[in-house]
Amino acid sequence: MKSMINIIIAAFAFAIAFGIAILTGNDLVKHAVLLAFVINWIAYVPAYLLQTEKFYDLTGTITYLTVIWTTYVLSSSKLSSVPIGNLILVLLISFWAARLGSFLFMRIHKDGEDKRFRTIKTSASQFFMTWTLQGLWVSMCSMCAIAAIAGIGIIINTISIIGIVVFLLGFVIEIVADQQKSQFRSIPENKDKFIIDNQNKIVSKEGLKWRGGLPFPKSTKAIEIAANLTHGSSRHDQEINAINGALIDDKGRLDKSFDMVFAEQKLDGICNPII
Repeated sequence: MKSMINIIIAAFAFAIAFGIAILTGNDLVKHAVLLAFVINWIAYVPAYLLQTEKFYDLTGTITYLTVIWTTYVLSSSKLSSVPIGNLILVLLISFWAARLGSFLFMRIHKDGEDKRFRTIKTSASQFFMTWTLQGLWVSMCSMCAIAAIAGIGIIINTISIIGIVVFLLGFVIEIVADQQKSQFRSIPENKDKFIIDNQNKIVSKEGLKWRGGLPFPKSTKAIEIAANLTHGSSRHDQEINAINGALIDDKGRLDKSFDMVFAEQKLDGICNPII
């Protein structure tokens, strides 16, 4: 049943992208979308046989570059003069795709795996669906650019310049964000660090459920401190509990009574700076 659902989702994903391509009425757009899916379907075969996801992101980059440059070359051969805007758009997409793909490719080789694929790659149908969805991602994200390049071309005007500026700003933000995330993940103390999601539940950054213990050893926010006090092994930096106990014999009579003190000192995530 699950295999059938995966295949249906994959077929639906292809139908959406190719259906939109047909609506453009441009053969180059249809060929570009079909090419995006074919590349990922071909890559799926060795990926499944080798049970690896290590070149999944790299294939996404190759798909982007192949689709966008194939469309540019084929459309240029039909024009007497190629608009400079076409080349600028192709180069911007190429820079973005190459940067993102190389970053993700190096990250997965450094980490050794992408944890999200642990169960996905063992299922032929689910893994196939995942590769098909990458074809959908490339197709939908590049469809407007492909249609413009395959059509009358990109005209450089005020709106185009504003678009280029917005792209460059977003490109820089993406690079900085990836660098910051890499630095954060390189610190051992941040490995498997927990966060508070939008439902106020404590989960790891991978979305795993909190397994107990002190959730925020290096708390910096009030909500993290509150979570430590509420969910940690102790609710305070130090805790002393007086206990009055008794032992009852097999006949239900008091055998021994005793008083004891249970003391606990939290050794990490201490909220009291004086200690």
